[in-house]
Amino acid sequence: MVDIFYDHFLAKYWSEFHDQPLSEFTDEFYAILARRQSEMPARLQDIASSMIELDWLGSYARIESVRRALNRISQRFRRENTLFGSADELLENYPEMERDFRRFLPDAVEFARRPAPKV
Repeated sequence: MVDIFYDHFLAKYWSEFHDQPLSEFTDEFYAILARRQSEMPARLQDIASSMIELDWLGSYARIESVRRALNRISQRFRRENTLFGSADELLENYPEMERDFRRFLPDAVEFARRPAPKV
């Protein structure tokens, strides 16, 4: 849930973190994904097609897209789970989740910029 919630905040506030508009960034990402699609297992090819067609990354700026994504993920579980309808958690705790995201992101960016450890 938190991963998708953070995707929401990243998409919503993208312009605060990157100079390139989100739509341009996602177009470039989707173009790379499409070029590499034939290298993916069949199931992942289907997911990639859906991701591109429905603009998953850009759509996360909207709560309804977050709700749809979480509900779709919940259907993959064979047992009963609490993921279905969990977008309500975001709505009920929006200021707190946004604050957590804003605290987390600078650390994530710093970590991503570090060189990979030599093995």
